[in-house]
Amino acid sequence: MMVVSSLPLVKKLILVFLLTCLVGCAGTPTSIPDEVASGQPPPPPTEIPTPSPGEENDPLGPHILRVWVPPEFNPASGTEASQIFLARLGEFSAIYPEVQVEVRVKATLGPCGMLDSLSAIQAVAPEALPDLIALPRPVLETAAARGLVFPLESNLAFQEDVDWYDFAHQLARVENTLYGLPFACDALVLLYRVDMVGEPPRDWTTTQQTALPLLFPIGSSQALFTLALYQAAGGSIEDAQGYPTITPATLAAVFDFYRNSQQEGILSPGWIRFRTEEETFIAFQNREVDMTVAWVSAFWNRGAEDMASTGLPTSGGVPYTPLTGWVWAISNPRSTHQDFSNALAQFLTESSYLAEWTLAAGYLPPRPSALSAWPGSPRSALASRLVLSAELIPSVEVLNTLGPLIQQATVDVLNGLQTPSEAAQSVASRLGGP
Repeated sequence: MMVVSSLPLVKKLILVFLLTCLVGCAGTPTSIPDEVASGQPPPPPTEIPTPSPGEENDPLGPHILRVWVPPEFNPASGTEASQIFLARLGEFSAIYPEVQVEVRVKATLGPCGMLDSLSAIQAVAPEALPDLIALPRPVLETAAARGLVFPLESNLAFQEDVDWYDFAHQLARVENTLYGLPFACDALVLLYRVDMVGEPPRDWTTTQQTALPLLFPIGSSQALFTLALYQAAGGSIEDAQGYPTITPATLAAVFDFYRNSQQEGILSPGWIRFRTEEETFIAFQNREVDMTVAWVSAFWNRGAEDMASTGLPTSGGVPYTPLTGWVWAISNPRSTHQDFSNALAQFLTESSYLAEWTLAAGYLPPRPSALSAWPGSPRSALASRLVLSAELIPSVEVLNTLGPLIQQATVDVLNGLQTPSEAAQSVASRLGGP
C-alpha cells in the first residue's frame, strides 16, 4: 500500500485500470498442459540463447511466455481450429520445457482491450507486458505508431524466405519496417445465392444485368467496397508524398455506376443503416438479399449450401481483392523475451501448421506452400483465385481520411443531392485537391 500511495495520481489511476481489466475483462489465462503434446516433437525452428539470470520472471522457475489473442483465436473455444492451435502450443512447450506458455484472451479494442492495456502496463508495470500478441493489420499500425510493438528487423528468415505472398510482406510491415509474422488473412468478396443469381456478375455491366439488389455497408465510414472499385479502376489513394488523395474522374465513374444501379433497383440509399460487412452478411443469411459484399471468412465459417462466393464485380472485370489479416507481434522489449517470442512466432507460422490451421479456421494462408497443401475443393479453388489479385486494404490514415468523405459522397449521390461528378469533386476539394 505504501508503494501505491507514493505514486503520482496518474499512475494510481492506471493501476486501478489494470486491476479492473485483469479481474473483469481478461478471464483466466490458458496454460498449456504437458499432455497436449503428442508424438515426437519437430525440431526447434530457431536457436534460442539461454537467458541470463535475473532477466526472466524467476531464474529458478519456468520462463513465463505470455501470449495475448483476440476472442476469435481462443485456444480453449473447442473448435477444430482451436484444438489445432492448442496442440501446436503443446508441441512448442515440449521442445522448450523451460518455457511455460500462458494464453490470455483479450478484446482487440475498447475498454480493457489490447491497445489500452498495453499502454497502461507499459507505463507502470512493464514486467507484466505480454510477450507475443495477435493483432489485426489496422491495430498493428496503431500499436507500432505508439511504440507498443517492436520491430523484427533481426528476423532475416522472414525477409529471405520466398514462401510468402507479396501481400503477406505488406501485411507484416509498417512504414517499411517489419513488425510481425502473418498467420491469417481475410478477403472482401461477393457472396451470392446460387439458385437466384446463377452466373455471378464479374463487372459493372453484368451486375446491372442481374437486376438483383447488391448489398454493401453504405453506412461504413471506411467505405472499403467503394475504395476497392475505385482502386480496381486505377484510382490513386496516395500522392507522391504519401498523403491521401483521389482521382476525381475515376471516383466519378464509380459514383456513376452507383447512380445507374440505383435506377435499376440494385442499390438503395436506405442501406446506410448497414455499417459493417458483418451486418450485410447477416442480412444475406436471413435472405433479405441474394447478393452482398462480405469477408470470405464469414462465408467459409457460416455459409450455407445454397451460397457461393467470387471476386468483387469491378470495372471491366479486372480482378481486385481487398485483403487484411493478422500477425504475431512482439510487445515486450526485453531481449530474452524476444528470443522466445520470435521462436514461438516462427513456430506458429510454419507452413504445414498454417495449412492445417487456416483451413480449419476459415482464413486464407499467407504462404503459397500452405495453400498448396489444402485438398482440392471449391474452397481451395476460390482461395487460389483470390490470392492472385489480393491487395492490402488502405492504411489507417487513408481510411480515416478518405473513408468518411467517400461514404458521405456515396449517400449524396444515391439521395440525388449531387451528381457523380459533383460528389467526386467535393471529395477532392475537401482533401485540398484539384
